[in-house]
Amino acid sequence: MALQVRRGTNAERLGITPLVGELIYVTDTKQLYVGDGTTAGGTTTIANTIDSLLSDMQNSCNIRGN
Repeated sequence: MALQVRRGTNAERLGITPLVGELIYVTDTKQLYVGDGTTAGGTTTIANTIDSLLSDMQNSCNIRGN
């Protein structure tokens, strides 16, 4: 099963209420949000941007020697 991520602009994100666990990638701000089923636009994730998430993952692999 493939992972699907909803994507669009921040204005588009604010117009939806994503389902619980649904991921939304905002193309103009590069932020990642997750749906809780009640909050319009979802809630921001700990890793605010894809860039920081990828950097954290890379650093984690380097620390572990992978």
